[in-house]
Amino acid sequence: MILLWCSTSSKIVVVNVYSFCIWEEKQQLSNNLSSLRQAHICKSWCIISDFNAIRSFNERECINNYERQKREFGGFNDFIDKNILLDVPLVGIKFTWYRSNGKVNSRLDKELVTHEWIDLWSASKQYILTR
Repeated sequence: MILLWCSTSSKIVVVNVYSFCIWEEKQQLSNNLSSLRQAHICKSWCIISDFNAIRSFNERECINNYERQKREFGGFNDFIDKNILLDVPLVGIKFTWYRSNGKVNSRLDKELVTHEWIDLWSASKQYILTR
């Protein structure tokens, strides 16, 4: 979807994604998003999503398989780097998902933007409200 933001007359792309939980499906989604971004003429992008992925160990509190987590955030960081995206800072609580038994807390929701997006809205923030 391409939007025309009235106050700046700038064309922007906003993508809302719910990512898969299975590693191979996440990789395919990342490849599809990368291809779409590279083929699109508009360079001002915002991808808002529950990526079902973390970028580092500090984005998850749990006792879990560290090797799996390292593979997960390595692939996710590669996607972000390949597409030259910036992770918009959080304001509010640290985690965006909580397992009902309280044993896992994660930051799965992200707002990833391009430098061109930041040129238009340099004060962009992602506000996470309390549950």
